[in-house]
Amino acid sequence: MVIDMNYWNKVIKNIIILLISIVALYFAFKLAVFYVPFLIAFVLSLMLEPIIKFIMRKTKLTRKASSIIVFIVAIAIIVGLLAWLITTLISEASNLLENINTYIDSAYSFFNNFISNFDLSRIKIPEEVMGIIQNSGTEFLETATEWAKGALTNTINFITSVPTLGVYIRNKPNCPIFYLC
Repeated sequence: MVIDMNYWNKVIKNIIILLISIVALYFAFKLAVFYVPFLIAFVLSLMLEPIIKFIMRKTKLTRKASSIIVFIVAIAIIVGLLAWLITTLISEASNLLENINTYIDSAYSFFNNFISNFDLSRIKIPEEVMGIIQNSGTEFLETATEWAKGALTNTINFITSVPTLGVYIRNKPNCPIFYLC
């Protein structure tokens, strides 16, 4: 029996590459929390660089002055979009909570109409099973309703209770710690 060592070398090489890839992906996901802010900053800088150069060309300002202008405008746009998004989310969730009973009633009537219009005589489902189906449908609607109410209420409570962003400085100068307080 002849053993082909070239084949086994390739198999071992592929297994090692697979293991290294799995370990690399594991560490990449673990380090993603650290790298995401830098990635966001890099993308923003790539997007803002052409605007800075355009302002420098058109207004004959220095790079520092045009960067400050673009930075202030970009921060204002981001804060405005976040404020709009949060207020829209709160108002839509509040409207949904206010109208949830109407939606539940329409879903319940739709379910009942579907069951009543469905020709069960062709399938020959016994009456006991039909009663179980109707009771299960009603229980399902009640459970889904309670879940939706709870999820929307928790979402609104979370959004309205998010405290402001605080900046605290340690004993060392130029060493700020940013976190939600």
